[in-house]
Parts: sequence; C-alpha cells; structure tokens
Amino acid sequence: VALLLLFAAVWTGMAVADRIVAPIGQLIGAADRVRTGDLLARVPEGASDDEIAVLSRAFNRMATQLHSQRRELIDANHQLDARRRFTEAVLSGVTAGVIGLDDQRRIVLPNRAASHFLESAAGGEIAGVDIQHVLPETLPLFERAELAAGQTVQQQVTVRRGLAEYTLLVRLAAQREGDAIVGYVLTFDDITVLLSAQRQAAWAEVARRIAHEIKNPLTPIQLSAERMGRKFASQIDEADRSSFHRAVDTIIRQVDVIGRLIREFSAFARMPDARMRPEPLAALVQHAADLQQSARPELRLTVDLGDSAGLYLDCDGEKISQALTNVLQNAVQAVEESAAGADQEGGGSPAPVPVVEVTVLRGDHELAILVADNGSGFPAGERQRFLEPYVTTRAKGTGLGLAIVHKIMEEHAGRVELDNSELGGALVRLVFPAERIVEGRPRPIGNRAS
Repeated sequence: VALLLLFAAVWTGMAVADRIVAPIGQLIGAADRVRTGDLLARVPEGASDDEIAVLSRAFNRMATQLHSQRRELIDANHQLDARRRFTEAVLSGVTAGVIGLDDQRRIVLPNRAASHFLESAAGGEIAGVDIQHVLPETLPLFERAELAAGQTVQQQVTVRRGLAEYTLLVRLAAQREGDAIVGYVLTFDDITVLLSAQRQAAWAEVARRIAHEIKNPLTPIQLSAERMGRKFASQIDEADRSSFHRAVDTIIRQVDVIGRLIREFSAFARMPDARMRPEPLAALVQHAADLQQSARPELRLTVDLGDSAGLYLDCDGEKISQALTNVLQNAVQAVEESAAGADQEGGGSPAPVPVVEVTVLRGDHELAILVADNGSGFPAGERQRFLEPYVTTRAKGTGLGLAIVHKIMEEHAGRVELDNSELGGALVRLVFPAERIVEGRPRPIGNRAS
C-alpha cells in the first residue's frame, strides 16, 4: 500500500510539473523563433486564466503586433523605393542637371545629366564629393541662398572643361527645418548653344541691315571712279598722273572689297532653304579639293575618300559644296599665312610645305569629313566661338566662313567640331548623322525642301 501511494504521489507530481513546464518550454521555443525572424510563431493559449495562459496570450499579441508592424514597415520601404525609382526615372530624362546636396554641400543625389557633366572634373563618381571640387563657380550662389530664406537664387556662370567653355544657368534653393539648413537642391542648364544661336540671329539681322544700307551706293561709287579715271586722266599733269591712277585704282579695289563683304553678309543673313536630294559624296569632296589644288599647285593637298565611293549624301549639294569650299579655303589661307610668317622670321631653315589633308570617315552612327592642315591651328580656349559670326584671328578675315558652315550643317542635322590636328594646325570635322547616308545609286526623287 505504501509503495502504491508513493507511486501515485510521484505520478501526480510529474503530471502537475508537466502542465507547468510544457507551456514554458513552448514559450521558450516560440521566443527563440521570433528572435530568428519568424514572427508567425504562436503558443497555445488555453482556456484557463492562470498565469501561464495570461503569459501565452500576451506573447501571441506581441508576436502578432510585431508581424503587423514589420509588414507595414516593408510596405512603406517598398513605397519609398518605388517613389525613389520614379524620381530617378523622371530626373534621368531631364536634360538639365539636378543635384541634391546635404547641409555640408556634399553631393547626395545627382541625375544622369549632372553626373555626365561633372564626372570628368571629379575623376569618377560624384556622389559624396563636395560641390566646390567639381563646380566651384557656384559657390557664390550658396552664400546668396543662405541669406534668401525660402527663395531660389540663380546666376549665369562660365565653366571650363579642358579646352571647352560652357555657359550654365544655375539655380539653387536651400532646404530648411526651422532656421537650420538641412540640404540644397541645385539645377543647371547648359545654355551655350542657346546663347550662340541668339548671337547668330542678332548678327544675321545686323548683316542684313548693313548689306541693305551699303550695297546701294557701291555701284555709283565704282562707276564714278572709273569715269573719273577715263575723263580726267588727260587733264592731270604728267607728274601727278600716276598718283591719280593709283588713287582711282585704290577706290575701285576697295569698292570690290566692300562688295565682297556685302555678298558674304547677304549669304549669311539670307541663306535660302536647303533643297535636299541624294548627291555622290565622293564627288562632292573631290570637286571641292580639286578647286583648291588647281588654284594653288604648290599646295600638298591629299584626299582619302575611304569607302565613300558608293555612298550618297542626302543634302543640298550647292550648300555642302559651299561649306567644304569655306573650310578648305580657311585651311589653305592658314597654311599660307603660316609659311609666310616662317619666311619673315628667317633663321636659315626653309618654310614648311603647306599641307592640307581631307579624310572621309564612316562610323556606325555618323559620317565625318575631316579637314586638317599644318597652319597655326586654333588658339587654346573657346574654339567653338569661331563658329559664331565675326569671330576670327586673321586681320583680313570677315569671320563669316565658319559661321556659314555651321548654319549649313545645322540645316542638315549635322554639326561642326573644331580641334587641333596632329599636323600642328587646325582640324575641322563636318559630322553628318547616319540617316543622311544612302548606299548605292538612289532612284531619282527630284528636289524637295528640307
């Protein structure tokens, strides 16, 4: 009987202990699962109201709340990430540069246009770089923005990148929380081409008015000078007659010079609309080169047409011929002036032989006609300014040759690039998009306006 009672007491104790220890073990296991990130872990709550049941219900409520909060946090992060991607997509399609900066003026979020423009100055990624290291020209705007509460300040700045010069319209706004600045938003637009176009339009109007006002009196002046030479030469003393003839000839020559200038003014101001049709590319280039070679036999002019023999250029043939002639004339005049300068300096060494090289290069997306010479080249700095009217380094130059070339290339959806050549002189590239190139002999399509 005693053994039976002892066994019953032990069994009862073990049963009671199991009812207490088992829920605690379940709580420990569930807590460990929550610790590892499994927020779906739950424990049986039971129907009683003892301490273990209350603790189990509290644990389940805690796990449910944690799971709900994590789900909300994940959803919020997804929304933030989607908004960030949307913002980046919008900014990447904006041609203007957009930069977000922190309160220390460090770059936090640049868009694609800003990165492309500034990474050359930074030597790599610009995120985290102080703005003064990549765009120091904007520093005065930060001082103005800090004083202009809630307002956007803007300024036109000139930025140099290598030998190129750009004009940027920069806007800057400071982000504030109370009186403290927590960041900045800086935007910039490259208005170099716009300003150049405005200057060209203004100069075209000036040229038109000059041509109109000066052209009319030129013919009477020339005719009167010729008449004076014929009518009064016999009445001049023999001693003064040669001086009289020189004076009359000077008037006539200068009238011719003014007439040439007026013709160039008119060509620049009133360039007719382009009439596009397929023209044999090799013939256009070779003809322009032959004209210069026949006029100057001493010139060493080489032409490399590459694989352009079967190519046609959809263009206004007369205008492209004019553009090629202008570029070649500039090159020829540059090498002649360089040779003349070498002769004047003397030193015993012979003057360099004038060299002009014409090359046609075809790429996957564009075709370029290169004209290189061994003249003096372009001065360092604002090379592209030579595409604007009346910008020239020659004493007798009008500064309209390359401006006319630039205008013609714009009509053909192309561009003009100025550089210095390996020959030591200038290099001019006339670049046409691939859609202007036609392979094989095209069928006759007649003239059409561009």
